Amino acid sequence: MCALTAVAQNPNCESAMWNAAWTKFFGEKSHVFYDIIVSHDPAKSLEFVPTRAQIEKLAPRNPNGYSTGMEDGMILGGIMMCAVLDKYEITHDKSLKEYASKILDGMANCTLSPQAYGFVARAVSNDGTKAFFPATSRDQYTHCVYGIWKYYNSPLADEADKALMRKIARAIADRMIEKITPATNFDAQNADNMPSTFGHSKMWNVEPHEAARLPMIYAVAWETTRDEKYLTEYKKYASEAIKQSADFHKKWLAPWAQLQMQESLEVMAAFAETKEQKREIENIMKSCADIARKRLKEAAEKIKTTDLYKMPYNPLTRPIMANGKPDMGGKNGELDDTFRVPRYFGEMALTLLTRGGKDLDKESAELIKKVLSTIDYDHLPTCSLIFHLGMYYSSARVSFGA
Repeated sequence: MCALTAVAQNPNCESAMWNAAWTKFFGEKSHVFYDIIVSHDPAKSLEFVPTRAQIEKLAPRNPNGYSTGMEDGMILGGIMMCAVLDKYEITHDKSLKEYASKILDGMANCTLSPQAYGFVARAVSNDGTKAFFPATSRDQYTHCVYGIWKYYNSPLADEADKALMRKIARAIADRMIEKITPATNFDAQNADNMPSTFGHSKMWNVEPHEAARLPMIYAVAWETTRDEKYLTEYKKYASEAIKQSADFHKKWLAPWAQLQMQESLEVMAAFAETKEQKREIENIMKSCADIARKRLKEAAEKIKTTDLYKMPYNPLTRPIMANGKPDMGGKNGELDDTFRVPRYFGEMALTLLTRGGKDLDKESAELIKKVLSTIDYDHLPTCSLIFHLGMYYSSARVSFGA
């Protein structure tokens, strides 16, 4: 375990993050990770998660479930899947298979609903009913599919889990084939087949950083199923997606969008048809990493002045604003910097750690080590903990040379 302890000076860092992720943020009935906790008592940490009845009441005005703590379950599932796989690459601990299977089961709960097959729900309720908000986003699709791709190619996956991954990948890709047409304005739509809220599930004719998301989905479906129709769809979009992605720097890019672009391009690089195409993709990823390197420093500075340990309000007890969101106290009623700042740091670190860590320079590695060594993860109440766990194991894997 020397590679793990070398990443952070605080030897309790790893166990604190790992234990908190699985005992406080993970829903034992849903097998989904949630955005926040409202208590450090594992028995009470997820008391805020809406039930089916509460979701049905909130959804008409807040179809995405914003500020409910159910906003980013599939993002977190993808991050945690990669964390488990990176830990396995270092330790070769086969008992980690149980954790990967749980995450995969949560992904199945969010993607294989009979009422919206292949729709990637943000999260499902933890009351055993698998209820979900009817709107989602490209972000959830991206991390979910990326996590599946990583697990499918891991020696940790057995045939039963691979069969489930094939089923999920096929369901998502088939929904894309059905929905992504000029008639829908290339929108994967909400679960009720209405246009996606704010266009967040539009998958083509999008911003440059979003262009690779659709071909990524088809690439993973083809790799897992070997169904030629997905390869045909991938080739239909791949070249243009790469061309559009090269212009990502022309507009301001949110930190989470940077990471998602890197993940989708990493998949496409693995499927590049020529050496020239692969080099083109990798050059885009290098440019993205250059921006991430600067932002990592900015986030590290902001962490110093942010209250990282302020417990979020319970969304179920908060006033509902005109936009349907629970008022969580921050700008526009959203969660404040306690939630955002440490998460941004994790997203920028993970952006640098794609491509096998080729973009991780010594200064950034030391900065990651410093942040991991200074945060009290036993008392971090937001899902930034999961991003930091991901960067911890990814950094350790790079250090270990796994």
